[in-house]
Amino acid sequence: MGDPGVLSNKEAQQFWSKVVLDDEQRMGDRLKASELLGKSHKMFVEKVELTADADLAKRIALANDRLKEIDVVVEDSPKELEG
Repeated sequence: MGDPGVLSNKEAQQFWSKVVLDDEQRMGDRLKASELLGKSHKMFVEKVELTADADLAKRIALANDRLKEIDVVVEDSPKELEG
């Protein structure tokens, strides 16, 4: 059971929903509540693009080789980045 002084996810969503639907609330408060409600439902997706060039792949391979030379175990090493 959670802390009685902390809202559960469901309770927070119910509160934000009440604020959004309450015409007596200021529009700014209603908009903020709708934003928080949307975030809680993962309605907003942020797209992140990452590119790596061949130089980076070579540097990672060299670093892995150096670690092997000093007998360091490398787990979950990055896969081949080229191609």
